[in-house]
Amino acid sequence: MAAAAVLFALPPVALALKESAAAHPSGLAQEAGQEPWENKPVLDVRHSGFRRERSSEILPTLELRKGRSYDAAQRNRDLKRLAKKFANATIEPEITKTGDVIFTVKVIEFQVITDIRFTGLTAFSVATLVDLHQRPTQMLDPYLLKLDREMIRDKLVLKGHHFSKVDPDISERPDGAILHWRITEGPLVTVRSIDISGNRRYSSDDLKAIMQTKERGSFLFFTTPGGPYVQFNLEEDLKRLKLAYYREGWLDIAKDDRIFIEDLVFSPDRTYVDVKIHIDEGEKYRIRNITFKGHTVLTEAQMRAALLSKPGDEYTVMNAGADAAKISDMYGERAYILAQVEPITTFIAGGRELDLEFRIVENQEITIGRIIINGNTKTRFDVILRELKDFAPGEKFNRKLLQRGVQRLRDKQYFDPMAGFSVRLEEGQDPGMRDVVFDVKEGTTGSIRFAGGYSSSFGILGIIEFEQRNFDIADLPKSLSDIFTGEAFAGGGQHFQMQFAPAATAKSFRVSFREPNVFGYDFGMGVGALQRESLRESWEEERLQASLNFDRRLDPFILTVGATAMRLDTTDLDVDAPATVRELEGVTRIFSVTAGITFDNRDSFIIPTQGHKIQLTYEYAGDPLPGDFDFSKTMFDLESYFPTFEIGPDRRHVLNFDLTVGFAHPNGDSIVPYYERYYAGGRGSIRGFDFRGVGPREAGDPIGGNAYAYFSAEYAYPLVGNILWISAFYDVCNLTADWDDLYHEKWRNTVGFGIKFVIPQIGNIPVSIDFGFPFTKRDDDDRETVTFDIGRLFF
Repeated sequence: MAAAAVLFALPPVALALKESAAAHPSGLAQEAGQEPWENKPVLDVRHSGFRRERSSEILPTLELRKGRSYDAAQRNRDLKRLAKKFANATIEPEITKTGDVIFTVKVIEFQVITDIRFTGLTAFSVATLVDLHQRPTQMLDPYLLKLDREMIRDKLVLKGHHFSKVDPDISERPDGAILHWRITEGPLVTVRSIDISGNRRYSSDDLKAIMQTKERGSFLFFTTPGGPYVQFNLEEDLKRLKLAYYREGWLDIAKDDRIFIEDLVFSPDRTYVDVKIHIDEGEKYRIRNITFKGHTVLTEAQMRAALLSKPGDEYTVMNAGADAAKISDMYGERAYILAQVEPITTFIAGGRELDLEFRIVENQEITIGRIIINGNTKTRFDVILRELKDFAPGEKFNRKLLQRGVQRLRDKQYFDPMAGFSVRLEEGQDPGMRDVVFDVKEGTTGSIRFAGGYSSSFGILGIIEFEQRNFDIADLPKSLSDIFTGEAFAGGGQHFQMQFAPAATAKSFRVSFREPNVFGYDFGMGVGALQRESLRESWEEERLQASLNFDRRLDPFILTVGATAMRLDTTDLDVDAPATVRELEGVTRIFSVTAGITFDNRDSFIIPTQGHKIQLTYEYAGDPLPGDFDFSKTMFDLESYFPTFEIGPDRRHVLNFDLTVGFAHPNGDSIVPYYERYYAGGRGSIRGFDFRGVGPREAGDPIGGNAYAYFSAEYAYPLVGNILWISAFYDVCNLTADWDDLYHEKWRNTVGFGIKFVIPQIGNIPVSIDFGFPFTKRDDDDRETVTFDIGRLFF
């Protein structure tokens, strides 16, 4: 009894050791916690269940080996390896009478997928599911099945099916398994409204413009549906709003979730949702001091004068970044293109102030090395270099001049902008030199185009045109196909155009040629010829015209001089044709010379967003030139572009002003013929009126005026990059017989809106639709609300 009492008093571990010793007569006690088979020599490794998979390839990947000892940790690792390849796997030990261990690896293989079916999927095509992991002839894998379910569900959610369900149904068969995706899409959830509260500094409309999530709206007389409700997009929108506030100086906006989704209110049928977002703006920091550190090339006064940030003003990350970029550009204009400028802020304790310091590392002065062009298979090297005329090897590097040359090349449209037009710097022959490398791809500059369209000014029209914007008169075609593909007559930077354009009220044929650099100098020369037949209100005209002009470029100024010879035949007059026209019935001739000066610093000639173009021209016809008339014409034109608001790339609001003033007057006893006077209304003039629908009339027909004034203010915003624009405009115009009458006769005023877009698929054909609504006009003016143009017009 005493021995028994002692035995029961032993600790559990000691009791386990005693039991282990009793189970092993050899006296080799097994360690506590071990399985009986552990650390024994493996007599054999057997397997079962291998059918498609080869045991000879799988077993060697395991730690289990014949003749070696094996433990539980090794078995666990082997089971994890097998779990990646099989639906189920076990490693079962068997202890022989001799004390050796035999292991059997038993596996159940994944079934082969024989077919995949979908039920209930309408939101998108099954063909779009190209990233599915589980496909026919593959093994059915629960992990990959889970990934596919999440992928299908995510695609449905991105389409607006927020309450969708995706369930896999597996039908097992002797030859494999059929995977059936059963999908319940649920209702399409659209965003009915977005309500933003707490925003004081920015309007809700400006904040909504930043967001991907779009609410229900209206366009013209139609209601536009809201965008799909996608939770991921909405979460990204919160980040966009925070970034917008942060860039404008709300540095605490990211703290404590100051911008958050306050509520989501779904309709009873769950087809739309009202999104409520709250913003706690807080307070902005003000700038106490602005200092500079590390500068020797620029003075503090030079840098301070260029800053947007000022002491006492509210601090914005955007302004500080723009200031750093301006200082960097100033260094870049002085050959220090490697200068680094970093704005550093130091917060003042106990207040809402900070100190702003611009830390500058000037680095060394850089000179221009080689200019290397890659990819110009057609455009001559000298044609490219002349657009970089102010930027030459061996000179000090000037970033501004390089940017100006790059923009000129882009405006020439020699190279494909979609395939990439990049400029990079490489180390030159010494550390103080940089090579400039242009990587380009030739664009389509030559084409034969057949187009049709409609203009509210000219009716139905057609165009048959051969144009080469990168013409080379010395590059003769090697075959007829070279002409059609634009490979012939290409690469010289010249411009050639031949066009036939029939329309309902006019028919024209023109040909023109321009060499921008005569003999390699900054002198341009152009020649042109025009034959046009026009059907006017009560008569017909046939015009033959030839012109020759020269220009000299002194950036940003252009000086021009030219000569024009014209023959006009006025025929088929109605009995009620104006006397002004009737007295010129038959053939009349005009020879004139023109001189002009232009200032142009717009950022782009194609789609300008800032800068100005100012043009003054003077035309004279009369003695000692031959011709039937003696008169002078003076024209002043001003275009100004101001970027007003920019959220991101290709989302810039632009305010445009256009002022045109023209005055024609006879010399001596001569007259200004009716076809050389000014006309107003329609395309290129005041909108809301018919073509030539404004100005002096005789017998009900327009006869033009000698004094013309037109002003337009237009606010434009690109909806889709530089492809689709919407605008609002105000036009004011007057056209009178004499200059003094401009002050006394009624001015026409129009307000309206417009849509402009291009169609890239058919050669960037422009389409313009303007809706003009005059609120002052004369009784004899011809109204036309819609000005509608499709296709390039050359009348």
